[in-house]
Amino acid sequence: MNRLCRYALILFSVSVGCSRQQSGGGAEPSSRTGELVFLYTNDMHGHFLPDVWGRDSAAQAMGGFENLDALARSLRRDHGDENLLILDGGDIMTGTPLSDMVYRGVPGAGILALMEMVGYDAWVLGNHDMDRGWDATAALVAASPMPVLSCNLAGPEGGPAFPGQVDHVVLDAAGLQVGIVGVTTEDLFGLNVTGIDQHVVIYQAAEAVGREAAELDGQVDYLVLLSHLGLEADKDLAAAVPRLDLIIGGHSHDRLERPVRQGDTWIVQAGSYTRAAGVLRVETGPDGPGVPTGELTDLVPRKDWEEPSPELRELVSTLRDTIQLEYGAVAGRATASFHARKGEPKPMGWWAARVLKDITGADAGLINSGGLRSAFSKGPITKLQVYQVFPFGNQLVTFQLSGSEFSRMLDFQDTGKHRLFIVGPETDGAGDIRQTSAATSTKLPGLPLDAARSYTLATNIYVAKQWRRYLGVEPRQVEVLPITMYEAALKALANEPASPR
Repeated sequence: MNRLCRYALILFSVSVGCSRQQSGGGAEPSSRTGELVFLYTNDMHGHFLPDVWGRDSAAQAMGGFENLDALARSLRRDHGDENLLILDGGDIMTGTPLSDMVYRGVPGAGILALMEMVGYDAWVLGNHDMDRGWDATAALVAASPMPVLSCNLAGPEGGPAFPGQVDHVVLDAAGLQVGIVGVTTEDLFGLNVTGIDQHVVIYQAAEAVGREAAELDGQVDYLVLLSHLGLEADKDLAAAVPRLDLIIGGHSHDRLERPVRQGDTWIVQAGSYTRAAGVLRVETGPDGPGVPTGELTDLVPRKDWEEPSPELRELVSTLRDTIQLEYGAVAGRATASFHARKGEPKPMGWWAARVLKDITGADAGLINSGGLRSAFSKGPITKLQVYQVFPFGNQLVTFQLSGSEFSRMLDFQDTGKHRLFIVGPETDGAGDIRQTSAATSTKLPGLPLDAARSYTLATNIYVAKQWRRYLGVEPRQVEVLPITMYEAALKALANEPASPR
């Protein structure tokens, strides 16, 4: 049930097969015995090429759409196209320059063409899919050849938040009617600084999903939720809406090697950055769908896989060459690796905070760990590698705090869950800035804070706008600077090598 449609990248065009046709409505459960197969991803963040992940000593190239397509084609060979559904749990955008590249007039739509070639059937809106504001998101949704789902995002006057967005779809697969519902994080406004809250209303996730489940009850044989809520929220939702058979999750970047059971609902998630994809198989028969089995599959070439399609390879090559032309130049070098294992100090954060302080001339630089999406390896650093660390395009800001407000901010950081990397004027970034436990004396190492003095701090606009969760005190005299963190990092690298000291 495929249809043929056409996509183009600037002057390059290619014909591809689109997603599975939607069902026209409910049907009686089938007694056919077979196997329903899901291929799923989440939090791809524009990563479409293999990349090297991990510390230098254990680095491995993995991921990318060519390997993903090879896996999808192999599943079709082994199980049949009519039995396979390919779905994504959101955040297809923001992470590589592909998210900014204009494709048929729409920034970021190149990844939609790749998804279409692989054969995706639907995807859910994640918070980072809306990073560029309402207009850009509306254009992305309109450009998607696959259904774009979210049942808890609406417009201020009702209807969908974006033209073309739908609450759910019903698809035919393995002789079953499969309902696919989408839901987006309720914390969207806390994660977005583009003013999208002026155009979007967010409904409570469990209520919205419960409404969809009730509507589809009796119409579908298998009910799937594409959730961009995060693993723990998915577990809570499974308890609140027990009608769900499967949750394909996202947002928390959890790498679940096997499905997790919550009541009668199974939950899966495939990590992030198109490094791996999940495969889930559900036996079907006269008594309905059985217990699913599945695993996470690293996207590295395998001899038993089909070759990716020539059309996809050509588009990947064109996209890669376009990005290489713009971002392939060497921007600087790193004296050592910035990669860190979980629980270790993160030198990337200290370096970025130093850059903020030095570029702006502020007394201290602050950056959120979520603003860092990769790390430097020892040796030459390309513009692309810098972009992958700082992909958000957030402008820098400076603001003022008194010494007493600065102390309160440090106290807030000491107890809050949204931690910042903070580098002051007389610290070298070797450790966290700490305050002494005295009522009259809060210090940065080597720098007593004068309660009456005004201090200049530098951060990105996201942290400044989300000051309630990051700072605990409202910044004063906020000045937005005409430079992004990516551009500031390029300037810093042009001046001296990056050191993870």
